Amino acid sequence: MARKATFIVKADVSRAVYNCLRKLDAYDQRTSDSIRKIVKDSTANVFAGALRRVPVRSGALKKSIRMRFEDTPTNTVGVVYTNEPTAHLIERGAGPVPALMPVKKKALHPGGSGYFFTRASIPARKAKPFLKPAMDDERPRFEAKVREAVTKT
Repeated sequence: MARKATFIVKADVSRAVYNCLRKLDAYDQRTSDSIRKIVKDSTANVFAGALRRVPVRSGALKKSIRMRFEDTPTNTVGVVYTNEPTAHLIERGAGPVPALMPVKKKALHPGGSGYFFTRASIPARKAKPFLKPAMDDERPRFEAKVREAVTKT
């Protein structure tokens, strides 16, 4: 059974904020709880932003966007992801593919149309990013909230 691919865009947070998130056990309980809440709230905001920005054709991509939290005593991680196999093509676009020609046969498999073809031409597709802009929009607020929670104590 083939495993579905997961598409995740990683956040480029500053080094100081990254170190704060990786060493939560170095802070007191109130500070670490507040940082965990900030991560959950920001992940929910990125999730909502991705749902708002995703291009909808059949709705399958929008339905496949999920979020989860990985909480351990030493760190916390929020993840917004999709299991849709074509998500990376929509997010980053696709370059033009040279004409496909059959190698061992006289014609290409018909696929869903029922007709056999001697060549296939796949056009380029423009990128329609939805995950990265959602993260880029939330990142400054997230970093400011984490810095405020750490300096408050």
